[in-house]
Amino acid sequence: MRNSPLKPEQLLAVIESLASNDAYLLKLRFGFIESNPKSIEELAKIYNISTDEMYKELRQIEKIAQAKLREIKGS
Repeated sequence: MRNSPLKPEQLLAVIESLASNDAYLLKLRFGFIESNPKSIEELAKIYNISTDEMYKELRQIEKIAQAKLREIKGS
């Protein structure tokens, strides 16, 4: 059976359950702030770090968010 697509409000609920700094970063990335998704390059400039560092940071946060999504889908 295929998983049903995640609704934006479900994604936002997961994002808001993260630490505030992580949540803010993902909101910028996915366009929940300013209705304009940010690229990794744009986020790196905002946070004054390299794009490689930003990519690594996003991957860590995404792993946490994915674990929370699995918890929601499993319940």
